[in-house]
Amino acid sequence: MTTAITDLGAALTAAVNGGYVAQLSGGTYTVTQPIVIHIDSTIQGPLGLDGGGATIVSRIGGGQPVIEIVVGPGVDLRYLDFSNFTIQGNGAEGDGIKIVAAGNDRWVYNWNVNNVTVQDVGGFGIDVQGSVFEGLVSNSWMNGNGQGGAYFSHLDGGQVSALRWFGGGADDNAGAGITLDNGARDLSVDGASFAGNSDSGIAAMWGITSVSSSDFNDNHGSGVQFQNYGNFNNDTFESTGAQGVGINGYLAGDATLIGNSATGPGALASIQGNGASLQVGNTGTIVDGPGVTMGGEGGNGPAHVTPSRRISMPLR
Repeated sequence: MTTAITDLGAALTAAVNGGYVAQLSGGTYTVTQPIVIHIDSTIQGPLGLDGGGATIVSRIGGGQPVIEIVVGPGVDLRYLDFSNFTIQGNGAEGDGIKIVAAGNDRWVYNWNVNNVTVQDVGGFGIDVQGSVFEGLVSNSWMNGNGQGGAYFSHLDGGQVSALRWFGGGADDNAGAGITLDNGARDLSVDGASFAGNSDSGIAAMWGITSVSSSDFNDNHGSGVQFQNYGNFNNDTFESTGAQGVGINGYLAGDATLIGNSATGPGALASIQGNGASLQVGNTGTIVDGPGVTMGGEGGNGPAHVTPSRRISMPLR
């Protein structure tokens, strides 16, 4: 069936404002105007949308989001939930799902995005900004989107933090698979896949808590690019040439690389800057800059190259 935007928009707005989850039973919903919900008073759920396998087809233009949640001053919003649906973009809209809490006087926490696919939108698949924390994205895919797969950013004093990404991933986006921006760094990624993105699989220029048991295949940049600090465990990096290096880091702190592997041309990792790096059980070449103090087994896994002079390898 096809349901008009007024029905889906009204159902979602009523659910969010009423503190419950709108339940769909599959089907196809065509939207021509963005669903923007302003929340101006404290409310607790669970609340949001369970699509039951539904597909939301966007006919939105002008760079506007498909679904946007905007949290006002003084609001304590808990248990926001989006699950079990697909957003099919047309490329003229903005983000698929956008959550904004612009300031440290409002909060979104214990939120969940589960089994959601956002593909071919003009912006990011999911865009989370401001004081939005203790959230989980699980078994969800952000594919083929115009700005990138997922975007997390501090905003106006509000800080995203305690974020987790489990399973799913981000493929074939025109930007990075996941971007941490404007100070955002508290993200743990586990068991996800990043392939064919036009930038790095993950871009974390302020740091990243951890990336584990994840796969990075032929991203057009690094598999992961990061600064300051990062922890990488049991990740695989596969390249036919597009992905020049698996992990590209510039330290102002510490990094751990444990049990990672790289296949194809290019190094497993290039770790520059100033800090300590624990490296154990990796397979592939690791290039360590002169300011990096290396710990770990050294000889049994990767080849290590420590330049006698500083190598300038700018992050993309």
